[in-house]
Amino acid sequence: MDYSFSINTFDEYWKSTQNVVKRYLSDDLNEELAVNCANKLWHLCDWYYKENEKSLKLNQLSDFQGICGNDNSNLRILRDICNGSKHGTIEKTRNPMIRKASKHSGAFSSAFSRGYDVSVLEVELTDGSVVYFDEVVKNVYEYWLNKIAP
Repeated sequence: MDYSFSINTFDEYWKSTQNVVKRYLSDDLNEELAVNCANKLWHLCDWYYKENEKSLKLNQLSDFQGICGNDNSNLRILRDICNGSKHGTIEKTRNPMIRKASKHSGAFSSAFSRGYDVSVLEVELTDGSVVYFDEVVKNVYEYWLNKIAP
């Protein structure tokens, strides 16, 4: 497969994803890196499915995406960010998780604990709760580490 320049295998995509995650976590207010990180982590579903299609014994990619989203609902948050950044809307997304993703500019720097009003990328969910994007990324990254490593 030669559709992604030098990223042609799952392992190459995984290494690229690890690099993006590392860069984002070192600059966690960078919205461009955040969207790139969401794209990489969500699209690992595609690459993992393609690499393991025969052993997964599923009918299609969307079946695997559904399984992953049920295993880890944070993946569905990343899916919504991917769809929103690609299409400008998540209207066509079945069962969206997010209401909005935004940058909160707090009174304190991110050197302070989250107990203070710190600047952070946050995601408001459809149930009204708010999650911090960097925590979503860490959680989904761990999910993939565990899925790949066994």
